[in-house]
Amino acid sequence: MASYNRRTLTAIIFMLTAATLSGVVFTALLREKIPAITLAQIKNAQRKYEQKLAAEWLQAVEKDDRRKALYTASLLIVPEEPIPMPGADALKFSKQEGLLPLLLSPSFSKIDYFRWRDALMLKHIAALITKTPFQVEEILRFVWAVKAAPSDTGRLSSLLENGCPDIYARARLFCGLAEQADFDAKIVLLTDAQGAPAYILIAVSKEQQHWIVDLTGRKIYKDSDINSFMPPGDWPDELKNAFFRQKLMLQPSEFQDFRPENQILSNKLAKLVPACGIPVFGRDPEMLLAEFSKSSSYGNPDKYYYWEESFSAVKHLPEAAKRIINRPPVRGYGPLQTEKKTAQ
Repeated sequence: MASYNRRTLTAIIFMLTAATLSGVVFTALLREKIPAITLAQIKNAQRKYEQKLAAEWLQAVEKDDRRKALYTASLLIVPEEPIPMPGADALKFSKQEGLLPLLLSPSFSKIDYFRWRDALMLKHIAALITKTPFQVEEILRFVWAVKAAPSDTGRLSSLLENGCPDIYARARLFCGLAEQADFDAKIVLLTDAQGAPAYILIAVSKEQQHWIVDLTGRKIYKDSDINSFMPPGDWPDELKNAFFRQKLMLQPSEFQDFRPENQILSNKLAKLVPACGIPVFGRDPEMLLAEFSKSSSYGNPDKYYYWEESFSAVKHLPEAAKRIINRPPVRGYGPLQTEKKTAQ
């Protein structure tokens, strides 16, 4: 009897031990599988949520629903890490222009919204006016169809509604349309013997094609980059001399594009919405300038700058004017010079 009891007890202990070991193994396997499944589900749900937000953002901008656009944008850019500071050049330039409070503002504002709304509007216009192979010519004709007006304005849409006060505003409008039509455009600034602005051209590139746009003369020179272009015979001698003296290449980004918040939103939307559905905005100007200085597609101009026209223009917005500090002169070209950089 004692031997039977011992065998029974041993069997019970063995079964309990086996059950315990099975439970440990099962729990270990469960711990390995459940987090992986849960993380995948969470990521999928997060992406669907962000895609919904992106669609709502685009719809709000289309309908000019400013409040909803600002709200959805703020939800889309909740960062996993702190938002980085703007680049050193942007900080230096904004300080010179009295725009540091606007550049460093941690929240989205009407000024940011104006950029998104204008970019979407220009995207629609570019789609309407660039349907033939001569797209650059059509942009030029459209820009010159806009009336002249003496008033200054800070928004690209206001240039269309109220008119362009000068050739700089028309160049800014041309570059805004070219950007939405998937061209790359740079301002070429010619200076006189004293270094003051004398004339502007626009260098345009797309894939392997290049154009030089004489905005003032309303002419386009095909298959020309900044090195191969030869001033036409009817140019005054002082302009020809200016062209051969020094050429400054200017990156015509809008002021809002320098803000990291808009750059993050631009990158986020590019991953969530088909490329054809969103306007071009929020591209990092420093990276664009770095890519440009690395590329030889425009030839080899003498110096690289950010164009101050958009910095000057934003000062005319009532929402911006009250936040400007030191109130420097409205227009100038320097002294910031951006050295040639290598794109990362």
